[in-house]
Amino acid sequence: MHFSLAVLVPIISLVSAQGGSFIAVGNQYHSGGCDPSALTFADPIFGSGNVCQVLDRAGTNPPIISYKTVQLNAGCKVNLYTGDNCSGTRFDAPLNNCVTGSSPFISVNVTCS
Repeated sequence: MHFSLAVLVPIISLVSAQGGSFIAVGNQYHSGGCDPSALTFADPIFGSGNVCQVLDRAGTNPPIISYKTVQLNAGCKVNLYTGDNCSGTRFDAPLNNCVTGSSPFISVNVTCS
């Protein structure tokens, strides 16, 4: 059974949490089109932004084929990449829009102004 943090985030807001603050939350899916039955993980992204991060930090999830940003701090933007260290093809992941890549998403950079 999978639960989405998107349900909880409006209650707790994007405030301080373990090890920093949430700057974004994105739902990761193991098939295209952000099909709810393919939800793998609701991924909170911590920090102040402008740092490349691996999407599957534990290395245990299936490939991330589609992604939907469900919460985002004001002034921030989510960019997904098909390669390590934010290399490969870049895809913008605007708030509440499903993004399906040409190959699995590997890394993310949330840039904040």
